[in-house]
Amino acid sequence: HHGFPVTMSGDMFGYDFGEGAYLHEDASEADKRSSDDKKGYYQGYYAMLLCRVTLGAVQILQKPDADAHLRVGPDKDFDSTVGSYGDGHSGVGMLRREFVVTERSQIYPEYVIINDYI
Repeated sequence: HHGFPVTMSGDMFGYDFGEGAYLHEDASEADKRSSDDKKGYYQGYYAMLLCRVTLGAVQILQKPDADAHLRVGPDKDFDSTVGSYGDGHSGVGMLRREFVVTERSQIYPEYVIINDYI
């Protein structure tokens, strides 16, 4: 009813592309950023969400811009940000993209994936 809480995202790893919810197309990147439940029922387990995300008009950034969110939202030029890291051609790291949205109604969680490590 109220949508996804976008304020929960980015706190641990910073806001390279401004404030908002950070999502990844690569599950291994999302897995790196997950943490286990320190106490409680899911202690020792890690979780990630598989979500549908509506991007709308996208601003594409090739380098970090902490003020990117100032150009995103209702009555702004863009609805979301896609930030790219790395270079898939030079051998200096893999190309990875982060998708950043500022409106909770843009995110629809579909599945929760819970795992542990042996």
